[in-house]
Amino acid sequence: MTELGQDERAQLLERMRGLIARWGHETWVAAPIVEPSDRGFPDAYTPDLRGVRTVMRRLLTYAGLGGLEVDVEGQARPGLDRLAETVCVIAGLDERGVDLHVYAEGPAEDVPLTLAHEAARIYRELRGGPVQHPYRAPAFEDEEAIPDEELEEEVSLTACYLGFGLLVAKGAHVYRAEHEVSGRMAVTRWVHRCLGALAPDEACFLLAAQ
Repeated sequence: MTELGQDERAQLLERMRGLIARWGHETWVAAPIVEPSDRGFPDAYTPDLRGVRTVMRRLLTYAGLGGLEVDVEGQARPGLDRLAETVCVIAGLDERGVDLHVYAEGPAEDVPLTLAHEAARIYRELRGGPVQHPYRAPAFEDEEAIPDEELEEEVSLTACYLGFGLLVAKGAHVYRAEHEVSGRMAVTRWVHRCLGALAPDEACFLLAAQ
């Protein structure tokens, strides 16, 4: 991982200034830094769809959207495989609530890393103006003109703005490995994954700036 250059730092700060100008500085300076721990997520967690709902409700509360109803659907298996990743999409959104469809559920520590970005998507839509129609994945109506890559970067920046920077930074480079012995054979499985559109050094820089 190379060190961020001065121009790259300035560009990240300029983009964050744009979000602050849009939504105000209060959240940026006063939001708690959400930790991926029992301190950040004190609610009882179960490795199932109910657990996904619990984590999302907590994230939305941090984002000032605690009044939203959260419905979760899907056929995800319990998050018992430590190498699995959490896969979900926002299937519906209006000013009353959000519908999440979960296609896969990773271990408990993986869930908030993924849902932090989804919570940021919800915040962008609801704080960008009144919602006229339910949102249908994968693109918001008022952001269709933004290229996909740039939109994903804006989502990750929004997550940092909301105080989810530690979750973004940790999810920017996920490595897990498992070892097991079967008879005379030793088997190792591992996974590298990057969540969001910010590199680890970019996410860490914004976290330090906050």
